[in-house]
Amino acid sequence: MAFGDEYQNATNYPLVRITMSSSGHVYYLRTHDHSTMGVATGSATVSTNFDVPSGITSGSGQLVVVANGIASQSVTVSVSGSNRRRH
Repeated sequence: MAFGDEYQNATNYPLVRITMSSSGHVYYLRTHDHSTMGVATGSATVSTNFDVPSGITSGSGQLVVVANGIASQSVTVSVSGSNRRRH
């Protein structure tokens, strides 16, 4: 039940952010099929999936997962025409 200013939506919904190294373009990608929506998972390995849009620039970039405005450590990724499907 929610009413007034007490309405609460989940705010820990993760987004994937890829920043392309050569152009500086930033892409935010929707995630889906999470292994958990837990916040305090300790040392447990958790995962999520995301779709890379066809319009994204090819090349090297930095990928982070952002939830509640907090970004994970970045990893270097390579985006090419052959891997623009679900990951």
